[in-house]
Amino acid sequence: PFQEFALGRFLDLHRERDGNLDGLSRELEERLAREGERYSLLALRGHVARARADREAARIEFERAAQLDPDAAAPHLALAALAQDGDDAKDAGAALAALEAAIARTRKRDDRADLVRRLGDLSLDAGDWSAAEARYLELSRLGRGGPRALLDFARALRARGEHARAIAPYESAAHGLRG
Repeated sequence: PFQEFALGRFLDLHRERDGNLDGLSRELEERLAREGERYSLLALRGHVARARADREAARIEFERAAQLDPDAAAPHLALAALAQDGDDAKDAGAALAALEAAIARTRKRDDRADLVRRLGDLSLDAGDWSAAEARYLELSRLGRGGPRALLDFARALRARGEHARAIAPYESAAHGLRG
């Protein structure tokens, strides 16, 4: 969250100073010409392109950044966020794939759990109930507690108006809490 806030503020400051992001875009282009392709410059260019609503340019920059640092989760998270900006099934599939790639590159348990929850929520949004349930159950293996994960899954279903589907996870959580 801090990185997202810092990036957003950085872009806002450039907009306030220049009225748009054109100057920052030129500056990054000049730095790339001088310094060559660097992960940080490509990632930042991707974020600038996304802020300018140029999804294709953003996708290209994030993919190039991912190639420069194959172990980094951040460009895959950026690709997932970019895909979530879209509104069709292809975008939803791209978001799921990018989050899967980010999870594979994330080592810290809490960070992995947050990504698994996001993946579960995306699966819910896509109507893939079994994939969503599997992700929420994966949370329990990541130390988020079996009954708690089931309660979170039931609440997420209920929040999407899937009240009938929420009954079984609520019952399973209650059974788990009783022991």
